[in-house]
Amino acid sequence: MTVSLRAENRRYPATVTPVSASRLQELQAELDSLKTTHIRADINQYGLISSKNSMVGGPSSITDTGLLVSKAREAFVRFSKFTNVTDTSQLTDLEVTRFTIPGHETWVVAFYHQYHDGIEVENTECYASIDSGVCAIAGHHYRDIFIPVRDTISRTRAAQSLTGYTIPYECWGPDTLIVRSELVLRDEIRRLVLPMEVNGTIELRVAWEIPIAGAPAAGTDWLFYVDILTGEILRIDQLFIC
Repeated sequence: MTVSLRAENRRYPATVTPVSASRLQELQAELDSLKTTHIRADINQYGLISSKNSMVGGPSSITDTGLLVSKAREAFVRFSKFTNVTDTSQLTDLEVTRFTIPGHETWVVAFYHQYHDGIEVENTECYASIDSGVCAIAGHHYRDIFIPVRDTISRTRAAQSLTGYTIPYECWGPDTLIVRSELVLRDEIRRLVLPMEVNGTIELRVAWEIPIAGAPAAGTDWLFYVDILTGEILRIDQLFIC
């Protein structure tokens, strides 16, 4: 599928580039100066709060889940330079759970999705571990996401482009499945922002998420991600487990 890009679309995709080693040290020092010794938070190569930080903490006597959520939201806004969370209203789709650590339990507050212009951004989960206060945070959002609005590929065209595509089975079943029109679950197609690491740089690609069934009237077995501007298949996820 060939697409002619307007000048405005040459901003696409927005990218996040890694920072130099010296800049990374400066940013980590700045982060450390903002946090108390009680809070664990480290940054990744892009200068953002790492999603790999461990959820550690001591035993908690807090029982008010509203207070836990408030403390977690305030922590992410406090470190907004490193989380890209500038307002507590950006932290939604939350879950509060008890997290078992050898010897005791602590609280973990999770905010599962960032939304940009109403579109979910993948892999933007944010977590806060809380005992007497916030003791660890992990995860971040993205800023400066560019959503193309002109010359984009419609969901219908994106779905039609998959007709005839051959999917290899990863385990049991026939060797391949050829996508047919009746296998595309059109009512469930949605847009999604995919942060994709390409040669050390994160590209914020916008895609149609297209569910494909393995048989007519069946549920979703695969998810295809088709770039809304270029028509490129960015990724295919197999949902069933062998």
